[in-house]
Amino acid sequence: RGLDYSFGSNKFFARLVAKDDDVCLFSYADAPELYEAQYDKDDSKFEKLYYEFVNSDKPRTVLKARAVALGALQEAFDTGRHYLHFTDTMNKHTPFKEKIYSSNLCQEIALPTAPFESVEDLYKPFKDGAGEISLCNIAGIVPSNIESDEQYAEVAYYALKMVDAGIHLSEYVFKNLEDSAKARMNAGVGIVGMAHYMAKNNKKYTTQEGLNFIHTLAETHAWHLYNASLRLGKEKGNAPWMHKTFWPEGWLPLDTYEKRVDSLVTVENKRDWESLRKAIVENGGIRNSVCIAHMPAESSSLLSETTNGVYPIRDYDLLKTNDTSAVPYVVPDSTKMRSRYEIAWDITSSDLIKVYAVLQKWTDQAISADLYRRMQGDTKVGTSEMLSTYLDLVRYGVKTRYYQNSLTGKDVILDSSDNVVEYEASSDDDCEACKL
Repeated sequence: RGLDYSFGSNKFFARLVAKDDDVCLFSYADAPELYEAQYDKDDSKFEKLYYEFVNSDKPRTVLKARAVALGALQEAFDTGRHYLHFTDTMNKHTPFKEKIYSSNLCQEIALPTAPFESVEDLYKPFKDGAGEISLCNIAGIVPSNIESDEQYAEVAYYALKMVDAGIHLSEYVFKNLEDSAKARMNAGVGIVGMAHYMAKNNKKYTTQEGLNFIHTLAETHAWHLYNASLRLGKEKGNAPWMHKTFWPEGWLPLDTYEKRVDSLVTVENKRDWESLRKAIVENGGIRNSVCIAHMPAESSSLLSETTNGVYPIRDYDLLKTNDTSAVPYVVPDSTKMRSRYEIAWDITSSDLIKVYAVLQKWTDQAISADLYRRMQGDTKVGTSEMLSTYLDLVRYGVKTRYYQNSLTGKDVILDSSDNVVEYEASSDDDCEACKL
């Protein structure tokens, strides 16, 4: 109880799930090569090696692939603390050349790590071949506070400049971490208050017009952050470990995203990405190894007086609680724009996955992608629904899934008329490391 887990799988496993085939499970002790292959950028490498192992005499456990998947998916509904990450997508849709083994707890960070041989190495200067702790420095941009494209560019620049200062002015417990943090210059600048921004522009999460709007917003967000990082690269120098990424070769998120996402929107890309690509190559890269991650922004949304991250709202008025406080919260402009908001519990997982897929197209890291499900009364979630949701995440190239929130009818919040209503939802509180 209280532990958080993230279940890692890939497209090959998803195909076995879809076909209701068996899957052979091998121990890492018997098949370390197979374990490593799931993080390879070449999808076919894992599948080829898997069948070699299947036809060998290596010990294995044979189960139905669906049973394995449902074990993780059911646990998410039971406890809310069982997450998903997709190992091949994380390693394909990224500028990093090195392997990414996992996300952070909140699932929005996707960075390389390496094991340590000795605890003493933590306190020594970093050297090649040593272990590495991944560190991402996050910030948030509230688009509803921005009045023009020029202002978005300015905000993006100062967000990354603030991250830059944070990296260099921080006191680090471990010398190894200090060295790698300053060498990578990882940043994760997310969108905060997207639900409010959409309401201001009279757009819905569940309409084609709304999905197109999100696509344009995500492209704008990425455009200005990558341009800002290029500008900072010219001013301060590129990240010392820029050679460990594909940026100097002209990598852009447009090169590696899941192309099925294009079927979800009816608008074209609006920015001149090829000119930016050329400028990045000429500069030998940019200031940051990565620039974008979409975090929950639970506590940060209170201070920013806006809605959580990229999520739809859970209610118009509610009581946000944590271990130390309870804060009454009212959605911005909830009186005059009430009808423009969509409640998360009314948005299907399928619709919300499409939103995350569109955002992931432009995101070099990942998303704390929450899903929501009403579970009141005799409502039950069937295995076909759980599997369909899982396969949609794979199909559209979403790297991670965070909370599977359930509305069951137990905890107390406030409704729009200040009456007390009872329901229970999995906590959206962000962890200490993900507070802006």
